[in-house]
Amino acid sequence: MSHVCGTECARSVGGWRYHDDVRTPEALTHTYGFEPYAVNTDAVPRIPEGWTLESHRPGGMVVLDRAPELEFWQSKAQENGRKIPSAEFWKLIRDLPYLNAQVMYLLINNKKLLASSRPVLGDGRHKRLIFPGTVYRDRMGQRTLPSMTRDVIGSGWLEAGEYDTEFGPDQFVVLLR
Repeated sequence: MSHVCGTECARSVGGWRYHDDVRTPEALTHTYGFEPYAVNTDAVPRIPEGWTLESHRPGGMVVLDRAPELEFWQSKAQENGRKIPSAEFWKLIRDLPYLNAQVMYLLINNKKLLASSRPVLGDGRHKRLIFPGTVYRDRMGQRTLPSMTRDVIGSGWLEAGEYDTEFGPDQFVVLLR
């Protein structure tokens, strides 16, 4: 279970160094009157060893309850089974309230928050949820976006990365409604 700390709080787990500012339901129930999960999206996210952080779009404190206000967005081309190039993708999402890697780590550590999204995510198709508010460069210098993907048997979500080249019908941008 995570603990409450400021953006200066950092720890290292499995080769990842990251700021941990995920607050538990117990820590916030008295403030909100229900059991939410919150994450400081201004905090610097995990950075894989050997990678660099190219950009990180802050969004303040994001609070999600057990029925999170998340939306899974695709372009019309993606909905019609086509891929779109990176430049077009960035133009389309420019003004959308897309989220960063901090929210992805909250969802990975609290998978029940995605349970209410079953109508969108539970149709059996392979899906990848993208968090373009954070952009990394991998060891080879390739722009990479943090993402979550369903595991092979579809029982859970795993952390992944998406190269910033083109985006297809199995990729969804995670937005805050």
